[in-house]
Amino acid sequence: MRMIVTILCLLLTAANFQNDDNYKEVVKQFFAFLYQKSVSIDEFSSVYANASLDYDTGLFLRDSLGIQCYDFELTRKRDQSIDVKATPSYVFKNVRQNLEDITFGLTYDEVVNIIDNAVVSTQGLKFSEIIELRFPGEKRIFMELNKDTPTQVLWVWLNNATLLDDVINGSTNPQRLMLPGTINDSDGFVNIRKDPDVNSQIVDKFLEDDIFYYIPDNDVNWWQVAHVEDSRTIVGFIHKSRIINYNDMSVELKQKVFEKRNAE
Repeated sequence: MRMIVTILCLLLTAANFQNDDNYKEVVKQFFAFLYQKSVSIDEFSSVYANASLDYDTGLFLRDSLGIQCYDFELTRKRDQSIDVKATPSYVFKNVRQNLEDITFGLTYDEVVNIIDNAVVSTQGLKFSEIIELRFPGEKRIFMELNKDTPTQVLWVWLNNATLLDDVINGSTNPQRLMLPGTINDSDGFVNIRKDPDVNSQIVDKFLEDDIFYYIPDNDVNWWQVAHVEDSRTIVGFIHKSRIINYNDMSVELKQKVFEKRNAE
């Protein structure tokens, strides 16, 4: 019986590794496109969900005609007039304008090495996986991919945890990535500050095994955190060194995160 259990565990582990490899291959293809000068709508949308024809048309109409909202007739007219296999992706053009913020000046081979060594995890999500790419100089890129097929990159989060799509769209209030965390302190608690400063007012505290969300803004050392408890929302800042990320949590805490995220 013990041998059977061991074999099953090995098979499940191998399956997880294969799944991780699949996600990484999609990410590699995403970056492979970025190092080209132009790719078609069909090509780029095969790896990037927000490069679909409708999305491409919407972005094109916004920039060329100044249309800020969805226009059915104009969208249909453009969608019907182009060949997605031959037409250059307008979304790709806009993504590539942020190439430095996505690759930090590295070559494709250097990025591939980072992808090969990256950690893929659910972060407690049921239907997607998040891959964290760790670049030199403590730079980070997070990419979220769907679990079903065909697997695509859903979202790209820049070093300051800002959503790439919102940067492309010129949003004045871009969405920020929020990840689950718990405290890292031998005292068993961490003070939450009103502002990102050690001398700032203490607004509350997190205790050991508390689960909260934080914004992994790698441009700064004090990360914004949020926690909802008994209809009360706690928002403030703690130093990033006092945060344990999901990947380093115990199995019990990961299960707690999963239950919390999927009940929301």
